[in-house]
Amino acid sequence: MSEPWFEVSYWAWMPGTLFGIWSGIVGSACGPLVAGGKAKKLVMAIWFATIVFSIGLLIVAVYALLSGQPYGVWYSLGLPGLLGTFLFSILTPVILNRYREAERRSMSAQDL
Repeated sequence: MSEPWFEVSYWAWMPGTLFGIWSGIVGSACGPLVAGGKAKKLVMAIWFATIVFSIGLLIVAVYALLSGQPYGVWYSLGLPGLLGTFLFSILTPVILNRYREAERRSMSAQDL
């Protein structure tokens, strides 16, 4: 087994906690913005950046596993990476559909 990248007993909680806080902020900011059809480019840029970051965490976790890092290292990176990749990818069509609905509402309001 190789030398751990970080002290597991002190820092293993950090990636999941920070990613969870970030996801909560993104999700709570997306709710009102998407429902109102506002800031689509900003919201989608942050959304896809979060997916890319999640995939990056997952890749680093797989590398840590293959290089013989302890469980606390690869698991603490892999869990937020896996959850972020899965959940944000699954919810992307929902966000896009909500933006389409908001656009339809605004178009029908202009028709009146």
